[in-house]
Amino acid sequence: MIHYPLLVRQIIKKYGTQTNFAKELGITKQALSYKLSGKNGISNKDIALWCQLLDIPLEQIGKYFFDVEFDK
Repeated sequence: MIHYPLLVRQIIKKYGTQTNFAKELGITKQALSYKLSGKNGISNKDIALWCQLLDIPLEQIGKYFFDVEFDK
C-alpha cells in the first residue's frame, strides 16, 4: 500500500478531515481513500486540482505526490 504522509497532513490542515476534502472534490470518502492508498491512481488532473485546493505550490508537487511511503 502507498502512503502520502505530507499530502494527508495538508488535507487535514486545510479541511479538517478526508471526508470534508472528498466532499469538496465531489467524490466519496471511499474514492479518495482508494486514491490515497494506491488502489486507484491520482491523475495529473487530480494533482493540479488538489494543489489548487490545498495551496500546494507547483514547485512542491514532487514533495507531496511522489515522495511516498510503501508498506513492506
